[in-house]
Amino acid sequence: ICFREHLLAGKREFILEDGTVFFIPEEWFADYHDLFLWAGHKGGALYLHRSQFALLNGVEKGVENGNRVIPDVKGELPQGLEAVLRPYQLKGYSWLYRLYAAGLGGCLADDMGLGKTVQVIALLLKYRQETVKALPAWKSFTGERQLSLFDALPQDSCPESTGQTTAFHTCLVVVPASLVHNWRNEIRRFAPRLTVTVYAGNHRQELRPFLQQSDLVIVTYHTLRNDIAYLSQLSFGIVVADEAQMLKNPDSQLHQALLRIQGKHFYALSGTPVENSLTDLWAIMNWTNRDMLGSHHFFRKNFIKPLQQ
Repeated sequence: ICFREHLLAGKREFILEDGTVFFIPEEWFADYHDLFLWAGHKGGALYLHRSQFALLNGVEKGVENGNRVIPDVKGELPQGLEAVLRPYQLKGYSWLYRLYAAGLGGCLADDMGLGKTVQVIALLLKYRQETVKALPAWKSFTGERQLSLFDALPQDSCPESTGQTTAFHTCLVVVPASLVHNWRNEIRRFAPRLTVTVYAGNHRQELRPFLQQSDLVIVTYHTLRNDIAYLSQLSFGIVVADEAQMLKNPDSQLHQALLRIQGKHFYALSGTPVENSLTDLWAIMNWTNRDMLGSHHFFRKNFIKPLQQ
């Protein structure tokens, strides 16, 4: 840790335990400054969050981070996707899938109307097909009973079942109230195999027993903030925040509520990326990949204030 402080301060002279003065090579300052700046430390050891893998040198297409490697995969489109993606949409989907395969989140920022929704729907459908959804013990699919809206399809009736054992968790899409119907209609249009519950209205508490029976839950920002005490107890797979500028104030109740949501992957969608300030961008990226840009204090000290001087 003392060596780290010398390197960050630009001090070349470092006194070893035997009293010998070691002159830190100048190239070490260039090679290791960013790594030591971002790395946390516990018990004399340095560590990085997996989202900070790019700080490590020597590997071009992904680096070993614990037992995880950033894979160079594109991800074939899921079966049953009722859409033909344009080339740039395919590129966006492949990028999202790479992040998903690596256990990372991300922000898909593009102009409005260019198909961010269908790219995310493709990812949600792919996630559903690559995981196994455990059925509640009380459900039975024997006989000729018609499935209800909230019933999960049995695995042997799903052509997309892959036999993988990774556990499936219900996905959550958080949207402004004006986009609820758009998301529901787009899912019905492009991925009709996904079961959807819209968690909204004065009687939404009656829907709670069914939330994690569905493949996907749609909720508004307002409802999530009001019901965070309940929603924070659930475990989700992919969590999507549409119109992510809603997250830009890290001190707001809404932002704090979203940080309490338990999920495996977090993705933000934004149609207004050029309007975001550095604090806005920190708030969004800190939600998608916790600690990737350090704490808010760290980010202000090392980036916002220097740029303002």
